[in-house]
Amino acid sequence: MKNVFFLLCVVLLISEFNVQEAKAMDPVTIAILAPYALPVAEAAGKHAFKGLMAGMPALGDMGTSLLSIFLLPVGVLECTIGMPFGFFGDGIGNVWDGGVAPFKFAYSTLTWPAKSIAGAF
Repeated sequence: MKNVFFLLCVVLLISEFNVQEAKAMDPVTIAILAPYALPVAEAAGKHAFKGLMAGMPALGDMGTSLLSIFLLPVGVLECTIGMPFGFFGDGIGNVWDGGVAPFKFAYSTLTWPAKSIAGAF
């Protein structure tokens, strides 16, 4: 039984580390296929640009909510150190906005592809 197990381990070890051969396309084939690929790439580029432009507002929302995350430590400082100076109310608002910001960022991140795809067509 030990010999069978040892043989199985050796076979798995040898088969796991096979050397892959590189397969390249020669330049002549690329030159032949380029005239057919360019119109397709131009048509896809128009849709990609439309999708990028449609997704820009979502990127702005993502950036705004990402920066709003920094309101959490600012709000904590306002609630603790700034409380004697009357910053407690502003601090509570900043803590709330900073605590909600990661969820807004996650929502904007998850809906960004859908907004981009919907705007591309």
